[in-house]
Amino acid sequence: MYQVKVLHGLINHNIYLVGEKISEENPVSKILVPVDGSEYSIKAVEHALCLAKVVKGINKITLLRVINLSLYLEKVKEGINPEEEAKEILNKAEKRFLNEGVNEKLIETKTSIGFPKEEIVKEIKDGNYDLVIMGRKGRSALKDLVLGGVSSVVINKCFEPTIAIINF
Repeated sequence: MYQVKVLHGLINHNIYLVGEKISEENPVSKILVPVDGSEYSIKAVEHALCLAKVVKGINKITLLRVINLSLYLEKVKEGINPEEEAKEILNKAEKRFLNEGVNEKLIETKTSIGFPKEEIVKEIKDGNYDLVIMGRKGRSALKDLVLGGVSSVVINKCFEPTIAIINF
């Protein structure tokens, strides 16, 4: 079973920490931040940026953009190149770190095509991350059950890393 902690404090929103993998010696060395360009994922980037500036010993921050397979053709029909859109979203997120003086060697960007829930869980398991920081729309538990929120799936399928869900 995993433990859920709700932190309040310096920020105006709840952060849910799930898991117990963080040690006191080097609390986080590898961080995953899934981004989709939404205000929620940008807030997650901001929180990861704060950590990157304060916590020493971070070896890698991976920004992951999953191109949703179920929306791929729809985007193409609208004249949007999903790969270019993903690249722009990742560049924008990466630029936030670089503009704040975070060493570019710490930042890695990745793109995958598939279903976001599955791709994020796969990356978490394959990448051996200590911390995952995600944005969350703040839907009710019932709406998450019906709509199947990505963050809910991540929480329910990944017990290894600590997961910080930024709730808005």
